[in-house]
Amino acid sequence: MTEAWATRALELATVCGFRYRAATASVLRGWALAGLGRTENGIALLCEGLAACRETGAEMDRPYYLALLAEACWSAGRNEEGLRAAMEGLCILRKARGGQPFFYEAELLRLKACLLLDQGSCETEAEALLRQARDVARRQQSSSLELRSALALARLHPNCRDTHGVNEIYYRFKEGFDTPDLIEAKELL
Repeated sequence: MTEAWATRALELATVCGFRYRAATASVLRGWALAGLGRTENGIALLCEGLAACRETGAEMDRPYYLALLAEACWSAGRNEEGLRAAMEGLCILRKARGGQPFFYEAELLRLKACLLLDQGSCETEAEALLRQARDVARRQQSSSLELRSALALARLHPNCRDTHGVNEIYYRFKEGFDTPDLIEAKELL
């Protein structure tokens, strides 16, 4: 559905001359295409959308869009590019946003950790990032992002009896049990 709505939004924004909306629609359409398995087309469109956003001067949502790019790159096995996107997003949060809370900060931290792990980098650094991601999500009361971070921690230590809070987080949910994260949590438990 995201791909269909983003395509329509891109068409309307282009016809009406709304450059920023066209750029954000490109980002979302690219992310959707990558999620549908058309990763190279999706990543290209994501990058075009990010560049178009920058041309408008709008930077507020850039960390979110960079997280989408990092996720798409990770799923395509382009870990170095994904890691650069996650790190840029985190850098923007620290500099431009002055440390103010950002709704997707936990996901940027989790993606950075997972990309580092896939590259064979220091497990200790990745674990610290995952714990930080889980804590940020908890403070922001984002159970979905908290669950993703907890699941990544549990995958990091599969033989450990501690589920890193997955149990407690899982039982907060009242719906969505057919989503990948909740399915994985149920299997873990």
